Amino acid sequence: MDKYASRVYDDEIVYIEELGGFERICEKLQIDLKVGLTGADFAQRKEAFGDNFRPDPVAKAWITLFIEALEDFMLRALIVCAIFSIVFEMILAEP
Repeated sequence: MDKYASRVYDDEIVYIEELGGFERICEKLQIDLKVGLTGADFAQRKEAFGDNFRPDPVAKAWITLFIEALEDFMLRALIVCAIFSIVFEMILAEP
């Protein structure tokens, strides 16, 4: 992450030139610049380069989110203050 944040504007351009330019990258990826991807070779491309599929993340139960939220110190302090406020109001209330 530090390398990405400290990069200079022309880093990507220099890196593409080091790889042989845009045409060389397209050649390595087996892409025809005039036609593009035709769709006829998708099965072969998937086998050669893999696919871009990611499984859906597992959703957390609401109770798990609630318990994780209670790990925050400020939230705990506010809950304790609210309980004290309610208790003192009930004790000191006029009948």
